Amino acid sequence: MESKTKTLKIHPADNLMVALVDLQTGETVNHGTEIFQLQTAEPAKHKFALEAFSAAIEVLLYGVVVGHTTKNIAKGVALLNYIIDVASGKGEVHARRLGQDDFIPWKRGMTF
Repeated sequence: MESKTKTLKIHPADNLMVALVDLQTGETVNHGTEIFQLQTAEPAKHKFALEAFSAAIEVLLYGVVVGHTTKNIAKGVALLNYIIDVASGKGEVHARRLGQDDFIPWKRGMTF
């Protein structure tokens, strides 16, 4: 039977791992020679702590700082938006209704 890869560490410097499939609380994760259990359920494509964090620690993904922890986080715990400050800052979302002209570049003042 083929073994399915369940997690991914994207960059060697990362201190997060990505769940490639839905993972359950208590599920075993193998990372190199280290084996540990998830402390929380982790939906596919979500991230979890590869190490224990204290507050104000840099969170690394893709080899770059993507945020800072706002509280202590145990190893194997899901990294949710409410426990990290995003490094890119807080953006504002503006919604508007799109019309046909929005998809024609020259009508939006765009040139090639």
